[in-house]
Amino acid sequence: MYEAVCSDCGQPCQVPFQPAEGRPVYCRECFRKHRKPRHEGGHGGGGRFRRDRDSGY
Repeated sequence: MYEAVCSDCGQPCQVPFQPAEGRPVYCRECFRKHRKPRHEGGHGGGGRFRRDRDSGY
């Protein structure tokens, strides 16, 4: 683990990678705020594998 300072709140934290100069580093709490939300429902609805009721399959 590497010692770092959170770019958002300024608190000291530890991260599992070596921080690179010029790139933000976030503590666990701030990382949650900056993380992109995940899509719900898996892999896009599974359209490729879903049978269409009217297709005759």
